[in-house]
Amino acid sequence: MRRKIFFAFLVLLIILYAADSVGITLSKNPLENMENIRGEFTGRICRIQTKNAKIYLEIKLKAFDKAPIKGRVLLRCYDEKFPYDSLWGKEIAFRTMLEKPVGQRNPHCFDYRKYLMGRNIWMVGAVRSLSVVNEGEGSDSLIGKYQRFIYGKRTEFQEKLDKSYGGIVAGMLFGDTSLMEEEDYEAFRKNGTAHVLAVSGLHIGVIYAAYESLSKKRKHPLMDVLFFFCLFTYGSLAFWSPSVIRAVAMIVMRYLSKALDLRYDMLTSMSLVGIALIIYNPYVIFGAGFQMSFLALASIGFFEPTLRNYMPGWLSTVLAANLGLLIYQMYTFNFLSWVSLVANVPTVYLAGILLPMSLALFLVFASTGSMEPWELPVKMTASLMERINQGAYLKGYGAIDVISPHIWSAIFITATLFFLFSEQFTIMRLRKEKGQIKAVTAVIAMISLFFGVTCSTPFDRAELVFVDVGQGDCLHYSVGKVNVLIDGGGASNFSVGEKILKQYLLKNRVRTLDLVIATHLHTDHYKGLYELSQSYKVKKLAVFAGYKPLKGELEELFKCDEILWLRKGDKVPLSKGDYIEVLAPEGEGDAFDREDENKNSLVLKLVCRGVSTMMTGDIDQVGEGKIISANPPQKVYADILKVSHHGSRFSTADVFLDALKPKIAVIQVGKNNYGHPTAEVLDKLSKRNIKVYRNDYMGAVGIDMEDGKIKHVYTCIE
Repeated sequence: MRRKIFFAFLVLLIILYAADSVGITLSKNPLENMENIRGEFTGRICRIQTKNAKIYLEIKLKAFDKAPIKGRVLLRCYDEKFPYDSLWGKEIAFRTMLEKPVGQRNPHCFDYRKYLMGRNIWMVGAVRSLSVVNEGEGSDSLIGKYQRFIYGKRTEFQEKLDKSYGGIVAGMLFGDTSLMEEEDYEAFRKNGTAHVLAVSGLHIGVIYAAYESLSKKRKHPLMDVLFFFCLFTYGSLAFWSPSVIRAVAMIVMRYLSKALDLRYDMLTSMSLVGIALIIYNPYVIFGAGFQMSFLALASIGFFEPTLRNYMPGWLSTVLAANLGLLIYQMYTFNFLSWVSLVANVPTVYLAGILLPMSLALFLVFASTGSMEPWELPVKMTASLMERINQGAYLKGYGAIDVISPHIWSAIFITATLFFLFSEQFTIMRLRKEKGQIKAVTAVIAMISLFFGVTCSTPFDRAELVFVDVGQGDCLHYSVGKVNVLIDGGGASNFSVGEKILKQYLLKNRVRTLDLVIATHLHTDHYKGLYELSQSYKVKKLAVFAGYKPLKGELEELFKCDEILWLRKGDKVPLSKGDYIEVLAPEGEGDAFDREDENKNSLVLKLVCRGVSTMMTGDIDQVGEGKIISANPPQKVYADILKVSHHGSRFSTADVFLDALKPKIAVIQVGKNNYGHPTAEVLDKLSKRNIKVYRNDYMGAVGIDMEDGKIKHVYTCIE
């Protein structure tokens, strides 16, 4: 029976992933008809989240303009001084216009819409003010009041924590790592131990193991009640994530099996909880928390019995979980840690001590308002865990970045590994049923190939991709084994190079960049390239020759093998006859303009498979005029125009458009306060029947071309 339930769960997962991969909707959006409609909503606050100093409220809607509606939304709150903590569980009223969350903005990268749908959130909005209607459903109950009380205490507790150790404690208790230094968190992430800083089933298991250890000699019903009270408190602090629900439900089933004198099977209970979560919300399967929680537990169920024959039980459990998650982590997080097992053993061991201590410290603080004298042992244990991870990190050499394996190979290797460790394979092997073994292997191969085909994107065939980097420029050229970036975006308070470009390249299986070109040294053009070069292999950097006085600074800033100095008339060969020609600037002595950086913009004509693309940087209309007057018409002509300066009114003159005669125009722009692109520029393009593609509305733009013709244009967001 237990095998049948697990097999049913597995088949259900395959069917749902397959349906989604071919475009079938798994469940209906209850707020489908509410998009872009402004009005007054009422609903109950069921989660409050602080991220990068921004406040987000998760609301369970009840009414729109007094008409009843159902569904959950996520609100960005702009009045950050408002005491939101006191509103947890209360019913509020607010005015906003709901929108669908942004989906996948770059090919094979993070899908924010699907992530929110996995949390049962269907729309997003923004509010500047709100008002309390009443206490809301259930909030007058003892449970509602207690949940609001502990959430308020959670905020006070985090404010009291010393930053020297508080980040680890807050991460383990609440999944909030905002108190940690970025370098410290990176050590945990690259060591493969960051799972201890995100509330998961492991944490519930640790609390359960601690309780079992303390109560194994003397059992009493009151102790069980107190234990489940602690579990409820911890689950509420973690907002009942799928992994927490899974772990708590499995503990309840374990208790029931003992009470009813029934055999408990881990894989069966896991499968039952998984099926229940899917019935409630099919999109839960796309959450990394769900995937890692269930995959790790299944790995323990399959691998640990065999590994236990060769090593101690605690070590076999850690190794089993790491073995099952190895390919998943490479595919999803794009790194491989050489020290993962070494770092996980002491980290998980210390987590078994630190987590119960931290939860006890929180409960003491919530009831007394003080942490003394219990804070010291928590601080010492957390500090020891941090030192171990910093030591294992080896200053970044303990892990390597890896490209995402093909989805078909990731599925095939992982599924085959599970099959080889299964009881069924052992039976087949002992019975010498080679035909059945081959049949199962063939089924695994067919399923893997199916997902390999359905999960591919048209971008896989594109030679040019205008990468969505927000308010900035970035073009990726990829033909054969040659990969080039022209500009890389950049922001003052966010690492575009590390968080966007690097992830985009690794997930699209780009190992190194042969060349990166910074058209000029404005943040939204060069900074992403600089950030990328710190942790990703870049062979050559190309900049305007006028920047030679800055050679020392550029060499110190960028980590690359060579710097190319470009000026008007230079040609850079690429692949299979493709090339980049520099059309500007042509200043005397190649001196760069210190007053107006935009005037230093390299203007590049990229010829790829006979199709020409004009990359204009941030030149203005004066610069456009100089290009037209200094070059013959055939050299200025371009099939594709990257609109200058994100569609600013100071660029894209009529005479420039008439000289280029582009078929399509791409505007690389994100949400901004500059008014980009202007209505004036859009009108000029429309009057000439030039098809316009925009990163802010469409995400990345990919272009497939052949024999001098544009075959297809793809966008991430339809």
